[in-house]
Amino acid sequence: MILVKAPFEEFTELLELLTVELNKAGQSGTLDRIAIQGIGLEKVVFKLLSDLCLGTSFENNVSLISGNKFPDIVVGSYGIEVKTSNTGWTSLGNSIMEGTRIKDIEKIFILFGNLSSTPIFKHRLYEECMDNILITHSPRYSINMDCKEDENIFVKLGTVYDEFRLSKKKVKLFAEYYKTNMSKPDEYIWWLGMDSELEEPIADPTIRIWNTLSKAEQIELVINGAFNNPEVFGKSPKKYNNFSFWLLRNHQVICPNVRDLFSAGGQVLIPYNGNTLLVSQSFHFLLSIKDKLIEVYGLKEFKEFILEVAKHSSEVVQYFDLFEVS
Repeated sequence: MILVKAPFEEFTELLELLTVELNKAGQSGTLDRIAIQGIGLEKVVFKLLSDLCLGTSFENNVSLISGNKFPDIVVGSYGIEVKTSNTGWTSLGNSIMEGTRIKDIEKIFILFGNLSSTPIFKHRLYEECMDNILITHSPRYSINMDCKEDENIFVKLGTVYDEFRLSKKKVKLFAEYYKTNMSKPDEYIWWLGMDSELEEPIADPTIRIWNTLSKAEQIELVINGAFNNPEVFGKSPKKYNNFSFWLLRNHQVICPNVRDLFSAGGQVLIPYNGNTLLVSQSFHFLLSIKDKLIEVYGLKEFKEFILEVAKHSSEVVQYFDLFEVS
């Protein structure tokens, strides 16, 4: 697409006129509230813009993009993203990654239709009304057409929109802000990771449920998850939190019954020094995967792992000899 450049002032005057005409149509009842939901409004705006551009620098330079590209409408080298809401002046916005942004667009405006009663329209510079970033399957802006000038998300992040959108570290920057200002110590950003080292969200947002996995994959995940989260063998009421997060972040798996993987069934008798010993189910499970852990991770790593487990489990400390290997 070849973008025709024209003065910014001419484009903003065009937007003012567009918004006035839309509000006139809304007040007169010539706009059908149902018909202008979503893409319906995009078509109305495109038709009206095409007419308004006659005799201007933008004549024959208005394109309706829609679909999977951003923004919805291109006018010369400027863009209009069309949004609607049935509840007010807020809406879910676009992905912060802007992977579908059309190249060489200079400025983007939001054209917003409030359809809660009689249709009312506003336009505003894109970055001025992004008041937050919300976590869906990947981070997305939230739109607030009434956002105060000094309260948009870019001010909060200590940056400006054009710098942020071009940054390769935008997810990390937001994650650091989120953890500092919004999240609690034991809350995680599932699409990023606990240490904020990744620069982009996870590649595959598809979530799987534990009971849909094959038995072989379940066993592999339990063994690997236990090795990476030794506190699951402890007594803390939060001992499964990190494991659950690890499953979701690393493997996009949700397990509704994590406790059953390690400690279902109460206590169990095991042979010990010619007698029997009553131990917890989690202790018995740990003992049962001992050889597999050594096979997968090696003897040195297993020894380090069992020392970590001992920090969480007095039972392992008491019967540590059962885990000693030469």
